[in-house]
Amino acid sequence: MASEEVKSEALRINLEATRVDVRIHPKYEVMREVVLDYVGLLQQTDSLLEELNHPYRNWDFVVREIRRYALQNFPIYIAHSQGPQVCRLVAEVFLEAIADGQQPAVKSQAANNLILFLEQLAGEIGKLPQKYGKVLSKIFGHMQDMPEEDFFFFASSFYSMKKTGGIVAESQPTGLDYGTYCSLLKKTLRTTYQYWLGQEDPGEWFQEMARDWWTPEIHTQQLAPIGHERFRALDQELEKITWRKGNVDLVKRLTELPDYKDIVDDYRKLPGLLGRDNPYLRVLVLYKIMETRGLESVHEEAFREIDRTLAQIIQEESPDALLSFVTRTFDVLKQSKKLYPLSALSCVQTIGRELFKTKNLSLISHFIDSAISLGFELPRIGGVSEEWQVQFNPAHLRNIRVWLDLVEQDPKRNPRLLSALLVNLSLGGCPCSGY
Repeated sequence: MASEEVKSEALRINLEATRVDVRIHPKYEVMREVVLDYVGLLQQTDSLLEELNHPYRNWDFVVREIRRYALQNFPIYIAHSQGPQVCRLVAEVFLEAIADGQQPAVKSQAANNLILFLEQLAGEIGKLPQKYGKVLSKIFGHMQDMPEEDFFFFASSFYSMKKTGGIVAESQPTGLDYGTYCSLLKKTLRTTYQYWLGQEDPGEWFQEMARDWWTPEIHTQQLAPIGHERFRALDQELEKITWRKGNVDLVKRLTELPDYKDIVDDYRKLPGLLGRDNPYLRVLVLYKIMETRGLESVHEEAFREIDRTLAQIIQEESPDALLSFVTRTFDVLKQSKKLYPLSALSCVQTIGRELFKTKNLSLISHFIDSAISLGFELPRIGGVSEEWQVQFNPAHLRNIRVWLDLVEQDPKRNPRLLSALLVNLSLGGCPCSGY
């Protein structure tokens, strides 16, 4: 009972501290006006606007709801006399979420949803009055003016700004300032090339890590699409493209250049190119994808392929070859674990499960030593989220589950891994994990 009273008292104090009278800004009234005849949609809109105008707004909720409002109600407000104003406000909310949001995931979703909204608007703009073209031009201008750190969310979006350009080049709407769009796309492409030039050149990494399987005359050419040499050439080509006044031909020329999404697709094809006949090389390519910032959209696909290929290698190779493979694999995992611990732990679990099936004591012992030396993920508790959930390292619980799963594969041969788990939990285990 005492515990419940403490919780209730804490909740009461928190509610009192955050209770405010929410006043919705008059400019948003037009968003209600266009859905006045739809009771359900009006209730959703009121909920969105109340949260949007709250001083402690939850941007995750706002981004989800403004996306629903923008896409679900599109046919309604686009046919309304106040449609252009609604479009401007929708874009304004997305831009504000990118500027003021604290979580990168929320900023990324806001950028993705804004570009998706612009695609939908561009698809209809050829049939709409001239003022829609002017609104679209202003939105392009506001996007271009975003600070570099926030603008990167547009450049690296799941949705390509080139698609919007292709749509407007085909429909050629009146009122659209092509120069503004071209400036936006040029900045998008430049940001993309500069970003990848700032990353490690994959060719150098592969020559070092894949030295036993490296064939320069073949693999250098296969890596060319993601190499620094190509990005420097593209950046120089982009620099030569200038204009006094934008036009459709310029839009088409810019959309022919590869953007961030195209480069991610080049990475996606790489395991099949380099590792077509060499599963070791394929795994290495997949590891590189997993540890490269900016390729998060293909990580799930890479996860599945890594698990499948690891199982294939362990089932087919000799013990001596596997001993060397485990050593090389953990060398790579030590680097990738710093950035993507969940990915590394998934690979450890797959390797362990397959190795325990071999019943080879030396291989299993070497794997256990390697798994322990890889380190243990501590909870790193760090306050609460916007939803008042305790924030801690999610890889901590995953690490516990992976090691327990490996212990269960062969408890008699796993006392060292179990002991290492108990020691780490006693030193820094998370109270919320139950240990």
